[in-house]
Amino acid sequence: PGHTSPKTKELRYIYPKNYSLVMFLRLLTFLLCLFVANRFSAQSSYSVSSPDGALRVAIETKPDLRWQLFLHDQALTNPAMVSMNIAGNGMLGSRSEVLRSEKNTVNRTLQPAVKQKSADIPENYNELTLHFKGDWGLVFRAYNEGVAYRFFTKFSGKITVLDETYSFH
Repeated sequence: PGHTSPKTKELRYIYPKNYSLVMFLRLLTFLLCLFVANRFSAQSSYSVSSPDGALRVAIETKPDLRWQLFLHDQALTNPAMVSMNIAGNGMLGSRSEVLRSEKNTVNRTLQPAVKQKSADIPENYNELTLHFKGDWGLVFRAYNEGVAYRFFTKFSGKITVLDETYSFH
């Protein structure tokens, strides 16, 4: 009587003939989902604080551009709309899309040509620059003593400001 060994089954993976196409489509679907998720979760809230941390400017870009001032995390103002109407370029600040943001800190001493009370003037602030779709931007500066903002554009030629909206409550 001979010894018989159990039959071993060989496992084989069966790939579809178009396996590489299937994997490519899965990868493409995954990347598309990531892009869509990132697009709809784009940042719309920004802030910049004074060097001593007492003042903070909070900026919202959706649906329209608004900013609010805080002192020691207590609101000093209500959210205030800020916009500028430029002839031929429309309303800057309405339904704006931020392309990128930059933060910068400045801490230097200026020596003015004409001396006033002091030969040296300290310049110390934190700055947030928002670059918007349409070749324009807005800079917010937070000093220990107050805040400031200014629009800038990369429009060619001269521009005409028709109106600027700024509400402070």
